[in-house]
Amino acid sequence: MRPRTIQPSKALARQLTRNDPDERAKARTLYDWVRHNIRCVFVYIGENPANPHHVTQVLANRYGDCKDHVALYGALLAAVGIHSEPARSGSARCTRCRPCRVTDRAQSIM
Repeated sequence: MRPRTIQPSKALARQLTRNDPDERAKARTLYDWVRHNIRCVFVYIGENPANPHHVTQVLANRYGDCKDHVALYGALLAAVGIHSEPARSGSARCTRCRPCRVTDRAQSIM
């Protein structure tokens, strides 16, 4: 589930964080942007529900599940030089996605 940094996410990340003074402020700006601009919807399209959709697809669609949010957030962080790792936390039902039957959540660790 390693995010791949790509051109659209690089340009977006740099534009959003251009006035942020440090890594913490950049991480917060990017987190807030993903939270407010990418709808959380559980979507199972494709080969495997455990794999996130490609970052460009999530940006274009403006929605994704928690894995997609983590992949996009990780790509945006990487674009501004901040290292993060995806992590799973089990046995907690995702409460942001409606309807969501996922019992494993994906999160970013910095």
